[in-house]
Amino acid sequence: MTTPRFTVAYRAPGIVDLLIPKQVGVDGYRINASVQFDGAPAFVTLFTVSNGAGYLDPSVERSRLSSMPGTNRVRAVFNPATFAAGQPIDAGLLDTSQFWLTLQTVTGGVPGTASAPALVLAPAQLWGSERVVIQGSAPVAADASGALTLFLGRRMSGFNFANSDPANPLFVGYGGAGQEMQIGANTARASAFGVGATSTLAVRGTGGAVPFTADFAVA
Repeated sequence: MTTPRFTVAYRAPGIVDLLIPKQVGVDGYRINASVQFDGAPAFVTLFTVSNGAGYLDPSVERSRLSSMPGTNRVRAVFNPATFAAGQPIDAGLLDTSQFWLTLQTVTGGVPGTASAPALVLAPAQLWGSERVVIQGSAPVAADASGALTLFLGRRMSGFNFANSDPANPLFVGYGGAGQEMQIGANTARASAFGVGATSTLAVRGTGGAVPFTADFAVA
C-alpha cells in the first residue's frame, strides 16, 4: 500500500473536505471508505473524482465551504451521512463517528493499488476532548517492511495497545519507520511511554493476523 495522496483540509458536521494533488497521466481518483482500517467490513467506493474537475456532494451547501487556493489539486467534498446504512451507496458511515479512507488512482478506467488507510475523525474528536479508539487486525509480516501503515490524520500521543490474539505478538512502529515495540499475546494494556507524538503507526503480526485495539489522544 502506498501513502495516501490526499489531505483532509476541513472537517465539520456534515462535511469532509479533501484535497488531492493532481498526478500527471492520471484520469481520476477513487475514494473508498470503511469503518475499520483492515477492511472488515470491506472498503466501499464512495465516488471517483475526475482529474479535471472536483466533486461536491449534493447534500452539502456550497455556501458552507471556504475557498481553497491552488490549481494543482482536485477538491472533493462529501457528507458522511450520504454513505450511511440504507443509502444507495452504503459504507456504513456516520457523521458522528470516525472512519477510514483509501485512494486509488484511475487510468483508462482501471484503478490502481489502494493507498494505506487514513483516519477521518468525527468533529467531536478534533479538539482532543475524547480519546480516539481504533481496532482491527494487523497483517502477518516477517519484518517491518511488510507492516501496514496507518495514517492518523493528526499528530497523536499517549498511545495504549491491547493485543487480543491468544498466541501471536503484535509489533508497532512509530512514524512509519524505526524501532518496533513488541506487545505480547493476550496483553490487556501496554502503554507506549517516551514515544512522543506521531501521525503514523505501522502494525504487523507474526504467525497470523493479530487483532488489537489502540487508544490515543490528539496531541
